[in-house]
Amino acid sequence: MGIGNRRRRAFPRAQSGEEAVELLKKNMFDLVITDQVMNELDGIQVLKNVKELNPETQVIIFTGYNTFSTPVDALRLRADEFLLKPCESKELIRIVKRCLENLVSSRKIKL
Repeated sequence: MGIGNRRRRAFPRAQSGEEAVELLKKNMFDLVITDQVMNELDGIQVLKNVKELNPETQVIIFTGYNTFSTPVDALRLRADEFLLKPCESKELIRIVKRCLENLVSSRKIKL
């Protein structure tokens, strides 16, 4: 199996919110990164599905729109992070690391 195939299996990508929800129904994910604005299901709807299927999954929502209501809605629904685009890759890496550390910590507490 080539490197590209291994990466796609380790980090599956969905082309839509609907496809993301189907992946979520079939697999357990530690982290989901989603855009807010998508056709059909938006990032908030994907977030709702993620938290219903696996409340421990960490969710990062990206948006290019700087409005007040979207981050408030996302955080109220237990999004773990909300980032405005464009985002520096260093910032994204820092946020992903923090989300995964939070997940590990929450799992240790439950043990």
